Amino acid sequence: ALATSNDWRVRYENFLKFRQLGPKVIAQQAEALEGFSRSRYPWMRKLALEAMAVMEPQDLAMHSEVVAARLKDTDDDVCYEAIRTMKRLQPDILEKHAEILSRLLGDEDWNVRLAALSTLARLDPLKLCFFSEAIKERCTDEVHQVAELAQKIWTRLNELPHRAVTCRREESCSEELRITCTSMAGNEMTAVSILRTATCEELREVVAKTLSVPLLQLKLLSSGCQAQELVGSIPVVDVL
Repeated sequence: ALATSNDWRVRYENFLKFRQLGPKVIAQQAEALEGFSRSRYPWMRKLALEAMAVMEPQDLAMHSEVVAARLKDTDDDVCYEAIRTMKRLQPDILEKHAEILSRLLGDEDWNVRLAALSTLARLDPLKLCFFSEAIKERCTDEVHQVAELAQKIWTRLNELPHRAVTCRREESCSEELRITCTSMAGNEMTAVSILRTATCEELREVVAKTLSVPLLQLKLLSSGCQAQELVGSIPVVDVL
């Protein structure tokens, strides 16, 4: 009976009263709320999300896909409320939706960007590292609140230990370079092929993707007695 009235004002008041009934009652009506979250009316979608946010994290987890779907909502207020609701989830559940949250860091609405940043910050730093480039971009955000939070997160990520990998260039007659990557313990980890014109930064990106290691954590070193870090726009052939 939550939204059966023909008067939208009555339906609105019913939603407001419903949120006050507590997490257990709301969890019992979660399926109905899922339906309201898909309503054609933005105000109803928003109120449904607000009500779902009252649920305990373990109950909300069972409906996280429904909440995540509203991250793509065309109404900014609904999208914002979906982000706030997602923040109630435990980090391991939140991680499943981190990719779409990271895209919202570039949203036109600064409130959406700030909410997305704040929610992503709940992730384990080692998981958050995979979105470091998107976070770095927000460090120079035109809105002070967004830039300040992004800078705090960026500083925290840069305090994580680096994963050092030694790179050795194999002899090749082709147009591509074959690079063997070895751990500091001397174990071969992988081998990648890149163009001879590739830069050290491009090599880092390829190795990071191949090893499924966050780019921010990866530190490439040249082999030999005088190891040199492979960074920036220096051509790989000039170092290896």
